[in-house]
Amino acid sequence: RQAADAKRRREAELRHLARPFDESRLLERVREALASRSPSSEPTILVVDDETDVREMLADTLTEAGFRVMTAADGAAALQALRATLPDLVLLDLMMPGMDGYEALRALRGAPETRDLPVVILTGVDSASERERAMAAGATVYLRKPVLAKELVQTIRASLAGTRGE
Repeated sequence: RQAADAKRRREAELRHLARPFDESRLLERVREALASRSPSSEPTILVVDDETDVREMLADTLTEAGFRVMTAADGAAALQALRATLPDLVLLDLMMPGMDGYEALRALRGAPETRDLPVVILTGVDSASERERAMAAGATVYLRKPVLAKELVQTIRASLAGTRGE
């Protein structure tokens, strides 16, 4: 009996999916759904760090704080991710193999679509000259690892508020 019920449900679902649809109506409904989303809800953060454990810990922390999270292991992967989806903020390590954070930051600031994107540097480098270099390259904020989760979330929220004029 259960198998027959399951089969009937699957057949009904397939009939529903196979029905012709009005493409313009579908596009209209998608636009309505996207327009109804609040721009301030669930900002997307791109976390860029070459250390898997750090990247995962940051992603978990930010997800728990209500952010959507994308991740990348280096600058090149970050730029590739940005081509697919433009986040609201980038959380960027400086010292990574391949394309490091400085090179990625220069690329972000050189592209019109990411020129004003907030970039929070999160690095283990504790040097006044490195801080100055990162800020001169266009960083929004410079934080040193380790950082308390509460401080990180507050910094990200403040950086996002600054870009939205809040």
